[in-house]
Amino acid sequence: MNLRSKMSILTLVGAMMLVPMFSFGQRSPSPERHRDEEGRQNNERRMENVLDLTDAQRDQAKEIKMSAAAEILPISNHVNEIRAKLKTLETAKDVDMKLVNKNIDEMARLNAEIHKIRAKSNQEFRAMLTDEQRVTYDTRVLSRKPEDQGARRTNRPSGGRH
Repeated sequence: MNLRSKMSILTLVGAMMLVPMFSFGQRSPSPERHRDEEGRQNNERRMENVLDLTDAQRDQAKEIKMSAAAEILPISNHVNEIRAKLKTLETAKDVDMKLVNKNIDEMARLNAEIHKIRAKSNQEFRAMLTDEQRVTYDTRVLSRKPEDQGARRTNRPSGGRH
């Protein structure tokens, strides 16, 4: 086999090895994330039907949700940044516990802020409901146990449960 043939084969083998490597870098959204989003949308539609919301109430609910989501998103992003920094700090050769604890405290403070925004948006949503709708909402949504809701992430940029 001459040098030219060997180089051609080597180039071909190299190209074959690179193709799978590039295809892994182009991942589609995870099916799990897609299911979570579909589930959230189904829950919202179901709740709208159970509450029998008017078109005006639907629009107002969407506005409340979007406003809360816009408030939560930068805080949620900050929590994710701190979480990444915390992982780096905790896996360092010499762990600085003072800095680790400071980051944990900051995450807790930000998560509390997110929780307060969600609580405020829930109250805004409740305020727009009729008395009958409010009773239904309170008994079906606010009285649910956490395990009924599945694993919730506190830093998800969602405006609540409406």
